[in-house]
Amino acid sequence: MSSLLHHNHSGIEYDYKTLNLEILMNKKLCSLSIAIVYLHTASIPKEKYINVIMNMKRTFHIIKRTLHIASKIKQSDAVDTNMITFHRVKVDDYYKVMSIRSPEDVYEGYDYLPDRFHKLISSSSIEGYAASIDKKLVAFQLVNLLDDGRTVLKQAGRVDKEYEGTGIYNALDSFTQQKYNLLG
Repeated sequence: MSSLLHHNHSGIEYDYKTLNLEILMNKKLCSLSIAIVYLHTASIPKEKYINVIMNMKRTFHIIKRTLHIASKIKQSDAVDTNMITFHRVKVDDYYKVMSIRSPEDVYEGYDYLPDRFHKLISSSSIEGYAASIDKKLVAFQLVNLLDDGRTVLKQAGRVDKEYEGTGIYNALDSFTQQKYNLLG
């Protein structure tokens, strides 16, 4: 933590310390700075004080949510990309794709893929891709080619619960991005 600093902004006096955190996210070191603010409430009109407190609560909620998400990343369980195979999905792969994730767990139970899979995969402008580990499909996404392939819309993404947070979907996404030259 840094030393206590004193400020006066818009007639509001406060002191703060900065807390710097380093978080490992997806094998990248990310920094997060949090200002811990000590308000001098005697110098603040009540309406400004309430606004400051509400803004601090919102900021705290965002930080709390970010840290919660970061804590769910399973760094020790990250998938070795050499174990993953990628392939285009065919109509015959319907049951394998549906076994990746229960339709009740996708889009809060409003998963459209079970009813539209065959039509979507049979479309000339849509291709499905899957990531497999040990011949088991563990991630899936549809790639919808629009504007003669100049625009790519990704849909119906899903990951096996066992592989959530391991980077498998990011690996599949990178594969399709490379396939369609979307990486710069």
